[in-house]
Amino acid sequence: MAVVDEKVRIFQVESLCVEVHPNATLMGEAAALAAANVMKKLAATRPSVGVIFATGASQLETLEALTHIAGLPWDQVEGLHLDEYVDLPVEHFASFRRYLRENLTQKVHMRSFSEIDGTAPDPMSSAATTLRLSAPSRRNCACWASAKMDISRLWILLSRTSKIPKM
Repeated sequence: MAVVDEKVRIFQVESLCVEVHPNATLMGEAAALAAANVMKKLAATRPSVGVIFATGASQLETLEALTHIAGLPWDQVEGLHLDEYVDLPVEHFASFRRYLRENLTQKVHMRSFSEIDGTAPDPMSSAATTLRLSAPSRRNCACWASAKMDISRLWILLSRTSKIPKM
C-alpha cells in the first residue's frame, strides 16, 4: 500500500485502484485530476474523447473540481450519461439530466453531450438510440467514477482502471 501523505492511502485490488481520502472534497479533487489527466492524454491523440459522466450526490465534488480545471479539451469531449428515471420530467429535482445540466454542461462547453430522455414515448428505444449515436466516442472512452462510503469518517475513492487505455 502506498501512502501519498499521512491522510491518503492508495492500494490495488486486482484491477481496481483504491484511494482513501480524509474527506469528500479531497476525494472529488483526486477523481477530477485523474479524469482530467486521462482526458488530456486521449485528446492529444484523438479528435474526440468519449466521457461517461456519473451522477448522484457522491459526484458533486468531482464535477465541481473537474469543471474548474483549466486547459481541459472540452471542445473534444463527447459526453453522455447512462441512466435516467422513466417518466421523470427534467425539471424534477431528482432528474439526472437536470443534475448534469446544473453541475456540468452549463459550466463547460463540450463538443456534444447526449442525454437519456426518460420522458420519451419509448424511453428504452430513446436510450438505445442515444448509446448507438455515441458509439464512435465510446471506443476511446475515458470512463471514470467515484463512490464515497462513510467508514470511520474516511471517504473512499474508487476508480476503475481496466477501461482506461495504458499510456
